[in-house]
Amino acid sequence: MINQLEINSHILIQKFTKNYQDLISFEDLLKSLSYVIIILLIAFPLTVIYPLHFLPISLNKNPEITINISEIIAHLFSIKIILLILFLIIIEGLFIYFLIMIKNIKRELEDVKGSNSDEVKNIKRYSIYFK
Repeated sequence: MINQLEINSHILIQKFTKNYQDLISFEDLLKSLSYVIIILLIAFPLTVIYPLHFLPISLNKNPEITINISEIIAHLFSIKIILLILFLIIIEGLFIYFLIMIKNIKRELEDVKGSNSDEVKNIKRYSIYFK
């Protein structure tokens, strides 16, 4: 019976070690995922919002750059810009929410990894009869 318990303990320690390695690889995945979200956080305004603010462009007409303050202010308070800013805030808020969730998951992983000490993997710790 002691031999069977020792075999079961070895199997559980192997499963524990595998799960611990899976946690480490999951943490690396979270790190990569947070980098992708940060890139999207930066790229979204540059690749989506900025080009959308040019729409609609008249056909066969080149866009003109003006430094007329009254036109700039009128353009800033147009419904198109207000909707684009609202769209930007919502999407960027989602990205920030995902980053916060990843940070919380990383914190929980650190707690789990901290509670997994080497003495849990030591077979001699479980019984004086184990080798």
